Amino acid sequence: KKLAQANRDQPSVTIQSRLRAERIRLALARDRTDEALSEAGPPGIKSDGSTPEANLARLEAYLAGWRRAQQAVDKASTVRWEKAAVEQVLAIQQADGAIAARRAEATLARSMAGANGSDNPRVLLLAAQSLYRAGQLDPALTTYDRAAQRAAAVGDKSAYFDSHYAAGALDMERQRYVQATDRLRKLAVALPQHERAAEAHLLAIHAAAQAARQHDPPQLDAYQQLMREHLDSWPSGPTASQVWWWLGRVEEHEHSWQEAIRALKNVKPDDANYAEAVAAIGRCYEAALDDLRRRGNANVLLARDAIAYMQSVVSRGRGSSPAQAAAARNAVLAMARIDLKESPSGGVPAERILTQSLRNDPHAPADWRRQAQALLVPALAAAGQADQAESLLKQLPIGSADETVALIEMLSAVKQRVTSDDKRAVARVELAVIGDALAKPQGLSAEVIKNLARQRVETMVELGDREQALAALRKLSSEYPRDGQLQEELARLLTSGGDNVSRQAAALQWREVANHCRPGSERWFRAHLALARLQLELGNPSQARSTIRLVEASQPELGGPESKAQFRQLLAECDRADSRRNTGKK
Repeated sequence: KKLAQANRDQPSVTIQSRLRAERIRLALARDRTDEALSEAGPPGIKSDGSTPEANLARLEAYLAGWRRAQQAVDKASTVRWEKAAVEQVLAIQQADGAIAARRAEATLARSMAGANGSDNPRVLLLAAQSLYRAGQLDPALTTYDRAAQRAAAVGDKSAYFDSHYAAGALDMERQRYVQATDRLRKLAVALPQHERAAEAHLLAIHAAAQAARQHDPPQLDAYQQLMREHLDSWPSGPTASQVWWWLGRVEEHEHSWQEAIRALKNVKPDDANYAEAVAAIGRCYEAALDDLRRRGNANVLLARDAIAYMQSVVSRGRGSSPAQAAAARNAVLAMARIDLKESPSGGVPAERILTQSLRNDPHAPADWRRQAQALLVPALAAAGQADQAESLLKQLPIGSADETVALIEMLSAVKQRVTSDDKRAVARVELAVIGDALAKPQGLSAEVIKNLARQRVETMVELGDREQALAALRKLSSEYPRDGQLQEELARLLTSGGDNVSRQAAALQWREVANHCRPGSERWFRAHLALARLQLELGNPSQARSTIRLVEASQPELGGPESKAQFRQLLAECDRADSRRNTGKK
C-alpha cells in the first residue's frame, strides 16, 4: 500500500528507481516471480536514471525466473533467463562501478555456479571472478578451468579466451610463472586471430622472464624463444615494439652487440621505450667498436653506420614529440662518444654537435645538459682547445661518481686517438679531472680510488712531471704495500731515471719486489732480470751474474724460452763487460 501511495505522488526519477527495486523485491518475497519479472523488464541499464540498487534488484528477478525454469525443467526458459542474468551483470559492470559489479557477480555466483548450477561458460566466468575477488583463489582457478572447458564444448571462443587469460593472470599473481607461461602461450597460439592473442602471448613472455629470474644465473632460453615466436606471429602488431625492446636488452646483457643493435632498431619512434632504445643502441655500438679495437680491428664502416643512424634519429627528433626529442638527445650523446673514441679528429665533429645541441635546446633536462657538457670537455681538448676545456670543467655542475669516472675513461680513450700535438692538451685535462675526483672521493670505491691514483701517476709521466709522479707513486705504494703491481710500477719508474742514483734506488725496489712475490712467478723472473740489468749498468757484472745464477739454481728453465733468452743475453753482456774490464787493466 505504501509503495502504491508513493507512486501516485509523482516522485523524482531517483525515487521512482528506488521504488522499482522495492516492488521487485516485494514481489519476490511474496513468491510472485511473474510480477517481479514484469517490473524488471528486459536486461540492461535503463535510460530513466536507474540506481545501482534497482539494477541489482532486476538481476535478482532474472535469477528467480531462471530457478523457476530449472525446477520446471523448461530448457528454453532456463536459457532465456540465464542469458538475461549474464547480460544484466555485464551491464552493471560497465555502468555502476566496481562495488556494484562485485555485488552483482557474487549474487549470480551464489545462484548459478553451484554443483547443480549453470554450465553456461559466461556464468562460470563471472562466478570465477567473484571467487577471485573474495580471495578464494583455488576455487577461482578451478572455476576458470571449468568455464574454459564449457566454452570449448559449446564453441564460445570469446569465453574460452577470457577464462584462460584470467587463469593465466591468476597463475602469475601466485608466482606460478611456468604454469602461467604455458597456459598463456598455448592460448595465444590456439587463437592467433583473437584481438587479444598478442596481448596474451606478451603476458606469457613476461611470465617467462619472471621464471628465468628464479634461477641463478637466469635461464633465458625459453624467454628468448618466446620473444622470437611472438615476432614471427605478430610482426606488425602493437606489441612488437615492446618485444623488440625486451629482446634487444637481453642481447645487450649477453654482449651480443650486433644482435642487440638489430633488435633495438625495430623499436618504433612512437613507443614509450624508444628514447631508451636509442641510448641502448649507442651503448651497443660503443661496446662493439671497443671489442674490435682491442683486437686490433678498428671497423670504420661500423663506426660510420653508428654515426649515420644517430644522425637520422637527431633529424627525426627536431620539432617532434617529447619522446622523440628525448631520443634525439640520447643520439647526440652517443654520436659524440663514438666520434671521440673512433676518429683521430673526432673532437671537431663532437665539439660541433654538442655545442649546437646545447645552444639549440635550452630547455633540455638538467641531467642531459650535464652529460653533454661533460662530453664537451674531452671534445674541446681533442680539438686543441685545452684552455676552453679546463674552463668548462671548472663550471660543470657536480655529477655522480660514476659520471666522473666515465669522463676520465673518455679522456683516456681520446688521448690514445688524437695526434701527438693534442695529446698533451688532453692529458692536462685528464690530470685535472683525476685530481678533482681524488680530492672529493665520495661515492668512489677503494679500488677505483687506487686505480685513479695510478692513472694520475701515468698521466704525470706523460706530461714530463717525473719527480711529481715519483713522489705520488711512492706515497701510493706505501699505502698499498701488498699490491705487487704498484711495487713493480714504482721500480720501473725509478729505473727510467737513467742516472746512478735512480738505478740504485730502482735496484733496491726490484729486490723488494722479488722478495715479496712467489718464486717462479712471472713477476719474480721480471724482478730478477731487471735487478741483474741494473747491477750490470751500475758496473757490477759479477754481481749481475750471481743474481742470474741464483735464479737458475732454483729455476733451471729461467721462466720459459723467452725469459731464458733474455737471461742468457744478459749473461753474455756480463761476460763482455768483464772482458772489457780485464783488457783495460792490461
